[in-house]
Amino acid sequence: MGVVVFLMMIVAYVEAALWAGVYIAAGEITNFNEAIYFSLVTFTTLGYGDITLSDSWRVLGAFEAANGVIMFGWTTALIIAVAQRVFQSAPRDSSADSERD
Repeated sequence: MGVVVFLMMIVAYVEAALWAGVYIAAGEITNFNEAIYFSLVTFTTLGYGDITLSDSWRVLGAFEAANGVIMFGWTTALIIAVAQRVFQSAPRDSSADSERD
Protein backbone atom coordinates (compact mmCIF):
# COMPACT_ATOMS: atom_id res chain seq x y z
CA MET A 1 0.00 0.00 0.00
CA GLY A 2 2.77 2.40 0.93
CA VAL A 3 4.49 1.83 -2.40
CA VAL A 4 1.30 2.63 -4.31
CA VAL A 5 0.76 5.82 -2.33
CA PHE A 6 4.39 6.87 -2.87
CA LEU A 7 4.23 6.14 -6.61
CA MET A 8 1.01 8.10 -7.00
CA MET A 9 2.60 11.02 -5.13
CA ILE A 10 5.49 10.93 -7.61
CA VAL A 11 3.04 10.80 -10.52
CA ALA A 12 1.19 13.85 -9.14
CA TYR A 13 4.47 15.75 -8.78
CA VAL A 14 5.54 14.86 -12.33
CA GLU A 15 2.19 16.00 -13.69
CA ALA A 16 2.44 19.28 -11.76
CA ALA A 17 5.98 19.71 -13.11
CA LEU A 18 4.66 19.26 -16.66
CA TRP A 19 2.06 21.95 -16.00
CA ALA A 20 4.86 24.16 -14.62
CA GLY A 21 6.72 23.65 -17.89
CA VAL A 22 3.67 24.83 -19.81
CA TYR A 23 3.52 28.02 -17.72
CA ILE A 24 7.20 28.67 -18.37
CA ALA A 25 6.86 27.93 -22.09
CA ALA A 26 3.91 30.30 -22.29
CA GLY A 27 5.99 33.02 -20.62
CA GLU A 28 3.54 33.34 -17.74
CA ILE A 29 6.03 32.43 -15.02
CA THR A 30 9.75 32.99 -15.47
CA ASN A 31 11.49 30.50 -13.19
CA PHE A 32 10.87 26.86 -12.34
CA ASN A 33 10.59 27.34 -8.56
CA GLU A 34 7.69 29.77 -8.93
CA ALA A 35 6.15 27.68 -11.70
CA ILE A 36 6.21 24.44 -9.70
CA TYR A 37 4.91 26.25 -6.61
CA PHE A 38 2.02 27.77 -8.56
CA SER A 39 1.36 24.45 -10.27
CA LEU A 40 1.27 22.42 -7.05
CA VAL A 41 -0.95 24.98 -5.33
CA THR A 42 -3.29 24.95 -8.32
CA PHE A 43 -3.16 21.16 -8.88
CA THR A 44 -4.20 20.54 -5.27
CA THR A 45 -6.88 23.28 -5.56
CA LEU A 46 -5.37 25.06 -2.56
CA GLY A 47 -5.16 28.27 -4.60
CA TYR A 48 -3.31 30.78 -2.43
CA GLY A 49 -3.55 33.43 -5.13
CA ASP A 50 -0.16 34.98 -4.42
CA ILE A 51 0.94 34.11 -7.96
CA THR A 52 -1.60 34.52 -10.73
CA LEU A 53 -1.67 34.12 -14.48
CA SER A 54 -2.52 36.93 -16.86
CA ASP A 55 -6.13 37.32 -17.97
CA SER A 56 -5.52 35.52 -21.26
CA TRP A 57 -4.07 32.44 -19.51
CA ARG A 58 -6.17 32.34 -16.34
CA VAL A 59 -8.46 29.60 -17.64
CA LEU A 60 -5.45 27.30 -17.99
CA GLY A 61 -5.03 27.42 -14.21
CA ALA A 62 -8.66 26.36 -13.81
CA PHE A 63 -8.08 23.44 -16.17
CA GLU A 64 -5.11 22.36 -14.07
CA ALA A 65 -7.22 22.53 -10.91
CA ALA A 66 -9.92 20.39 -12.56
CA ASN A 67 -7.24 17.98 -13.73
CA GLY A 68 -5.88 17.77 -10.18
CA VAL A 69 -9.30 16.95 -8.75
CA ILE A 70 -9.72 14.18 -11.32
CA MET A 71 -6.24 12.81 -10.67
CA PHE A 72 -6.74 12.75 -6.89
CA GLY A 73 -10.06 10.98 -7.44
CA TRP A 74 -8.36 8.36 -9.62
CA THR A 75 -5.57 8.03 -7.08
CA THR A 76 -8.09 7.39 -4.32
CA ALA A 77 -9.88 4.81 -6.47
CA LEU A 78 -6.57 3.07 -7.24
CA ILE A 79 -5.57 2.96 -3.58
CA ILE A 80 -8.96 1.50 -2.62
CA ALA A 81 -8.70 -1.11 -5.41
CA VAL A 82 -5.22 -2.13 -4.23
CA ALA A 83 -6.42 -2.31 -0.62
CA GLN A 84 -9.32 -4.55 -1.65
CA ARG A 85 -6.97 -6.90 -3.50
CA VAL A 86 -4.55 -7.01 -0.59
CA PHE A 87 -7.28 -7.81 1.92
CA GLN A 88 -8.99 -10.34 -0.36
CA SER A 89 -5.76 -12.23 -0.99
CA ALA A 90 -4.68 -12.21 2.67
CA PRO A 91 -4.82 -15.63 4.30
CA ARG A 92 -7.77 -16.05 6.63
CA ASP A 93 -7.40 -17.14 10.22
CA SER A 94 -8.99 -20.61 10.28
CA SER A 95 -9.57 -20.51 14.05
CA ALA A 96 -11.80 -17.44 13.67
CA ASP A 97 -13.76 -19.20 10.93
CA SER A 98 -14.32 -22.33 13.06
CA GLU A 99 -15.53 -20.24 16.02
CA ARG A 100 -18.26 -18.69 13.86
CA ASP A 101 -19.58 -22.12 12.78
